[in-house]
Amino acid sequence: MLKKTIQNLLWKLNYDISKLNSEKINIKDLIYRLHPIKLKNTKMVRIGNPSGDGGYLVPDILNDIKYVFSLGVGNETSFEEDMIKKNIKCFSADYSVNKPKIESMNFEFTKKFVKSYNSNYSLRFDDWKNTYLGDDYVSNILLQIDIEGDEYSVIPTIDSKTMLQTKIMIVEFHHLTRILDHKYQKYIISCFERILEYFSPVHLHVNNSSNVLVNSDYEIPHLLEATFVNKNCVSNYEYVNEFPSLLDRPCVHDKKEIVLPKSWFRN
Repeated sequence: MLKKTIQNLLWKLNYDISKLNSEKINIKDLIYRLHPIKLKNTKMVRIGNPSGDGGYLVPDILNDIKYVFSLGVGNETSFEEDMIKKNIKCFSADYSVNKPKIESMNFEFTKKFVKSYNSNYSLRFDDWKNTYLGDDYVSNILLQIDIEGDEYSVIPTIDSKTMLQTKIMIVEFHHLTRILDHKYQKYIISCFERILEYFSPVHLHVNNSSNVLVNSDYEIPHLLEATFVNKNCVSNYEYVNEFPSLLDRPCVHDKKEIVLPKSWFRN
């Protein structure tokens, strides 16, 4: 029933699921492609909460960022506040909370969820973005996505033009262990495929509020924070081989940090 519902929704959105490879999906290959790279001559910086959840590592290329779109706010706004301090305008959307107490001309809040469809309580990302920037906007934006599992349906529907406009994308992937379940596997894979078409991973961090599923074939975190940079920004790079970063912090203070499994990065 769930599969049928999702298929119908994707059909209505003109999302062609037939493009997915009908052969058995190689999860190990996806993990291999998600091995983070290190941009040469570009350091990583931490934006947001300096000591826990709500802080993210990004490449220090923020001078080129004009706007931030933050999908999912909750009660943690340190990331948006840090970006505003850099004189970058932030647009945030979340139906589950009221407008955060951020007093700035560089902050706009929409009390709706960002989903793959429009409704009384939700809106599609590109419709939301175009409300502020217009369809002909061409400059650099940053996407920060923490929408409790809706990332798998939202990201594949983001317009190609928007993907090209996006210089940095930060995503918290929820329920990632469902990639081992054939009922969800194609939808999760299609989300990653959409991202990797335009972006390269530069950082991965396991959210320690949950655990890592280990079986004979895979080690899959339940929650994974990931930072991607547009491929247009990538020239000289090498692979990251040390985790966690010195800038990483446990999302939950009183729980031990979970180190990214070695199968997720190259030796």
